[in-house]
Amino acid sequence: VWLKIKLPLILRSMVPPLINELTLIVKATALLSAITVTDVMRTAQQIYASNYRPLETLLAAAIVYAVINLSISLLGTLLEARFRIV
Repeated sequence: VWLKIKLPLILRSMVPPLINELTLIVKATALLSAITVTDVMRTAQQIYASNYRPLETLLAAAIVYAVINLSISLLGTLLEARFRIV
């Protein structure tokens, strides 16, 4: 009963807030630095410190963050469609 009735209902209500929190975590903190990999903004700072072209470097970093967040949002949309009540 729990696996067939309650779990799908719980998952339907959990997916949107979890995806929202995941995108906020990616935007607010450097998720990669938590696993000791240099994050995107720090790498961008190192690159534009050496070549003195901050606009292009920060634009590339912004595109990387946008791709990450759009991927997470797409995953959330797919999960919401999967658990949608018909």
